[in-house]
Amino acid sequence: MKKSNTVPELPIIPSNINKEIDVLGDAAHDRFIDSIYEKIENGNVTSPPEQLFLAAWVYIDEHEKGYPYRLELRPQFKIGRYFADFTVDFFAMFMDSPLFINEDLLQEISND
Repeated sequence: MKKSNTVPELPIIPSNINKEIDVLGDAAHDRFIDSIYEKIENGNVTSPPEQLFLAAWVYIDEHEKGYPYRLELRPQFKIGRYFADFTVDFFAMFMDSPLFINEDLLQEISND
């Protein structure tokens, strides 16, 4: 089956509704920017490449709803006497998924 190259017509949106949509978009944008700045400040992320990476991570997390899994990103994570730029908490992903958790696994985790 061949796809049509025609673009569907968009509905006509009255100007007062369009203005309200813009207001909502601006508010969402402001919350997104505030969220990024808060994570940069709280995580003590000072390197510009790391800040950009964190911003991209926040964008994906908020807009893709954790696709394919919701992974927790931890900036400036201390490992011994060193700090990793970022770590990902894979364990949190498994804890949120009942598919991966069973009694044997919980017992094994508690033994570790």
